[in-house]
Amino acid sequence: NSTLTLSILFYSLQTKKWDISSAGHVEKGKSILETAQCELAEELGITANAGELQYAFTIPAEQTPLGGCNAFEHVYFLHGNSETKMSLGMEEVSGVSWVSASKLLAALQNGDDNYAPRTKQYCEAMGSFLKKMLSGID
Repeated sequence: NSTLTLSILFYSLQTKKWDISSAGHVEKGKSILETAQCELAEELGITANAGELQYAFTIPAEQTPLGGCNAFEHVYFLHGNSETKMSLGMEEVSGVSWVSASKLLAALQNGDDNYAPRTKQYCEAMGSFLKKMLSGID
């Protein structure tokens, strides 16, 4: 099923690398889920209702050594495929690509330099979730 084996990548103008998430800070008065929906719309032009987003994990994001800020990352997945309509938020994203979840998993496990850096803890949590997706377990 292509909805379980494809992951979207986008080329980040900030890091000049492929990234695996559309992200933003939660604004006062908004929920985490509302923020996820807003960021998908802003960065990738994807409109998703709350029921379409699958919660994956929450992890401390100690990103200061990687050029970011320390926070918590709440990770959700939107299942789609290469037919999913997108319009890029050109202030942050300059391109998108679809890759298989197994290729993404291998890139994270091998520390591929073409991807935006992530902490070891993040890569392990993402790897665990991708393995579940690949084996068909939710």
